Amino acid sequence: MKKKEKLLHEMSGMEDTYLEEANPHRSPRYSRTKIYKWSTLAACFCLLSVSLSLWLFLPFKEPKNDLSQYEGSEYYEVIQKISDLNYTPLSAENNFQLLMNRFFNFESKDAIADGDMENADEGAPPSVGTDHYVEVTDNQVEGMIEGDLFKRTHDRVFYLRSNVLVIYSIEGENSRELGRYEVGPIFNTPGYYYYQKGEIYLSQDGKTVTIVMPHQINSQGTKVGIVSLDVSNPEAIQKKHEICISGGYLSSRSTEGDLILMTEYSVGRNVDFSDEKTFIPQIKTKDGEASIPMKDIFCPENLTNSRYTVICRLDEDTLSLKGCAALLSYSREIYVSEESIYATREFQEEKNESKGIVIETVMTEISRLSFDNNCFVYRGAVTVSGSVLNQYSMDEYRGMLRIVTTTEQYQTKRHLHDGTVELYDISVNATNANLYIIDLSTMTVRSMVEHFAPDGEQVRSVRFDQAAAYVCTSLQLSDPVFFFDLSDPDRITWKDTGTIEGFSSSLINFGNGFLLGIGRGNGWDTVKIEIYEEGKNGVESVAVYEEPQGDYATDYKSYFIDRKNQILGFAISRYGSDNPCQSQYVLLIFDGYHLHELLTLPTSSLLSSARAFTEDNFLYLFHADGFEVAEIPITK
Repeated sequence: MKKKEKLLHEMSGMEDTYLEEANPHRSPRYSRTKIYKWSTLAACFCLLSVSLSLWLFLPFKEPKNDLSQYEGSEYYEVIQKISDLNYTPLSAENNFQLLMNRFFNFESKDAIADGDMENADEGAPPSVGTDHYVEVTDNQVEGMIEGDLFKRTHDRVFYLRSNVLVIYSIEGENSRELGRYEVGPIFNTPGYYYYQKGEIYLSQDGKTVTIVMPHQINSQGTKVGIVSLDVSNPEAIQKKHEICISGGYLSSRSTEGDLILMTEYSVGRNVDFSDEKTFIPQIKTKDGEASIPMKDIFCPENLTNSRYTVICRLDEDTLSLKGCAALLSYSREIYVSEESIYATREFQEEKNESKGIVIETVMTEISRLSFDNNCFVYRGAVTVSGSVLNQYSMDEYRGMLRIVTTTEQYQTKRHLHDGTVELYDISVNATNANLYIIDLSTMTVRSMVEHFAPDGEQVRSVRFDQAAAYVCTSLQLSDPVFFFDLSDPDRITWKDTGTIEGFSSSLINFGNGFLLGIGRGNGWDTVKIEIYEEGKNGVESVAVYEEPQGDYATDYKSYFIDRKNQILGFAISRYGSDNPCQSQYVLLIFDGYHLHELLTLPTSSLLSSARAFTEDNFLYLFHADGFEVAEIPITK
């Protein structure tokens, strides 16, 4: 057959395909192969289609945690709230909706870029110490001593230079170093380092220094160590006690032999609720490490963040824990009066307008705690409009809390795209200033003055002085100083100065009816010291001292304030196009009419490290690079 087929092919020149079809003995393999190939392709296509459909349209699984296993925990309330806060709702029900949302979002962003985005900062042996504590810190509240870089008795100075406590004698030009103690080795752990300056306290007998030292150890997170030292012999300083609290340092106070410590503890997003150390603040003592009990944790109804303000009261001599409290979702400014501790938190309040417009206003909630029978008692909370600048913006007086805030308001617009919400600013924020008086017996606002500054201004500094308040606001470099008469809480009267060049970052009661302002002049590189007094039409400028090209320390504790002699000391950097930058400590005196420069001394470029006082006509200056003593010129 093969020969016959070959012969026919050679004779007729017929194509192989025809011969194959004409051959009655041909095999059907070729046809079956084609069928298999097409069947396989069809099956793959169907499988791919089904898989793609499942991927596109299968609903996403709800990611919210099942917390039922923690119902027996004393911290179950905290666990629920932190879990809800960390939960992020799904932006789409499935992958198809997610792709569509992304497509439309790209279009929206392009549209915003084209339009609305246009509207969218070596010596003799040390002398024996005495039991005479001398205050050098200008404390906000009498009787509530604040931590600082230095403290003193009448013949010794204790200064914390980075992580080293240095003790000096007070002997005029013969002053010398008496001893030093390095704090770091106390923790004796590799990877120990400092991330923030510490502060110190001195006992009334001058024999014990307590150091508050923020630090971090490897990856264990931020901590605050408190160490007490026996400094009665400066050549042989001995450690007495220590305690450690998880979190970052906020503030502290010393009162009636106790130390009040305020820290901030942040909870991460990847929380292991089976391990308390990941979401509950820890306190480490000589007896070990323990979580703050649930009974001492106060939670608002709705959390705005997962940070705690932790407050501990310690015996300053033994560092034993007397009581503690934690406020969840609080992490802003703290004010401490003789009777109470006020902690603040910020959140945004929304008001819906027409056509998808939403007005968002920054609000501040203030919670009040008091200490009674070795425990902290929650006294309630109140909410006011605006944000709080610092501790000096709050003041307790005769059963009232006075507070000054900066209003912050934003206008936004929301667009719906397949069930999703897009949020973007369509206008710049509007700012102004408010003053509130809160009745502590009811924790409600008793009276207020809202929007008392020109629109767009913000609070730069506040100073309360019994029944009076002074508020400096500014828009860029214009400076109204407002005076408030708060003698009648139900009838607040106030007046302003008009426009003064620059603004004050610190307002200070300078004694004898004068107000001292430290800040900027007519330029951002101009340092301006100004004396005010109350006049017929408001607070009027009396004397001005300016440095046309320079910078200054903004840490209030770095200023030396002598109200009796009306002397001011502060650190400044002077620079110019022809002169290298020079850091100096300047001593000024006010004679009732003018500010005069008494003395200048070189100081560290770290301006905030400067601390000074005067004694027997000598200026004693301590800073990051050492110390200086100079005789003050006698003025006529």
